[in-house]
Amino acid sequence: MPCATLTVQEKPQAAIDILSVRVDPSTVYAGDQFTLYATVQNSGNADGQLNYAILVNGTRVTSGSVGPIKAGFRGELNFGRYTAPSSPGTYSICVEKV
Repeated sequence: MPCATLTVQEKPQAAIDILSVRVDPSTVYAGDQFTLYATVQNSGNADGQLNYAILVNGTRVTSGSVGPIKAGFRGELNFGRYTAPSSPGTYSICVEKV
């Protein structure tokens, strides 16, 4: 009886990680604008979306999605311009994968 061979592979998947975050400028006056950047890497074998949240001192202030991020990509993405808090101080600005 004739037979055929079937090979089943895993579907390609994106594997996107946030490696670092920076703000520019890093010092502003209360209420001024700054730009948020994150270095991301897709070490997977497929393009994918990055769903993210932006946190200020641990509190989520916004969320969104960026992509497609190509398989093998490693680089810096611009997450937009934001307004600094109205109270002077030092703030932790984070981009979290969700």
